Amino acid sequence: MDHILYNAAVKSDKEVFKNIEQPLNSLLTLSENTVLHIYIKSLYQESESMAKFVEELLSMCPSLLWKTNVNNKTPLHLAARYGHIGIAKFLIEQAKNLSQDLESRTEGRMKMLRMMDKEKNMTLHEVVHFDHLEVVKILIHEDPGLSQFANDDSEIPLYMAVVRKFRPVAFTIILSTCELRACGGPLGGTALHAAIMLNDIAKRKNTYPT
Repeated sequence: MDHILYNAAVKSDKEVFKNIEQPLNSLLTLSENTVLHIYIKSLYQESESMAKFVEELLSMCPSLLWKTNVNNKTPLHLAARYGHIGIAKFLIEQAKNLSQDLESRTEGRMKMLRMMDKEKNMTLHEVVHFDHLEVVKILIHEDPGLSQFANDDSEIPLYMAVVRKFRPVAFTIILSTCELRACGGPLGGTALHAAIMLNDIAKRKNTYPT
């Protein structure tokens, strides 16, 4: 992908992409990011018009929805990473809308939400790592089972939230999905163990202030 097309993706200039002969899914950076990856990464804050450009790109090339970069990250991974609520919702709806019947719509949604990057992070791992509570709520609502999958570090989302002290995120996952004894981390630790340790540390700091 040349710098003109790259800048067009950043600036959401749809006219540039309407006038090229190459399929959009063949336009890649050295990291194998598509124009959709680039656009999502470039956003600083979200608005309705931003989701509109995503819609326009997918209308020109629907396969961009599933295209992964060199780290196996989908556009939804990046929307989760950067906390783009509207774009995350739209991408999930697009995965559902690929089929008309309910069973296939469910399969499309589950496939999208459960795609793994090279470190076996699903979308929920990604959003928990960056503490985007509202996107956590969206993903949990769409697929409560996401909370049960471990990544390459043997961490599931609840464990990640607890050890990082992202309490609202942890509380949301607990209320929605998890039996604490099943919510594990590395070396056989669980989210419950981590929570107990954090509370113990907090008590010690209060007792012995530095």
